[in-house]
Amino acid sequence: MDSTHRTDSFGDSSRLSSGKNTKEGALTGGLGNFIAAFPLMAFFLFVFGLGTIVGIAEGDVDGVIGLLFLGLLVFLSVAYFVAFGALGGLIGSGISDRGDPNS
Repeated sequence: MDSTHRTDSFGDSSRLSSGKNTKEGALTGGLGNFIAAFPLMAFFLFVFGLGTIVGIAEGDVDGVIGLLFLGLLVFLSVAYFVAFGALGGLIGSGISDRGDPNS
């Protein structure tokens, strides 16, 4: 296994062996799924947001609880998408065992 001194696309200059730089795959998977989470966030905001806004406008305590629940739901769903997307990108780049485009 030959390792040479290279610089990856993020400017990280280190000793990398071919196919073992999984940082780019994890970032690509995480960012891709972050963008894919937008429709789910919009759905949650529409469905739960209307009831929350009405509850807060009426001065009901349930509206505040609904707002906290909505925030938690959106945060957990985005975290779920990003974490598993990054994991998928990490595994995919490790399995592909590809070299740098210049090699």
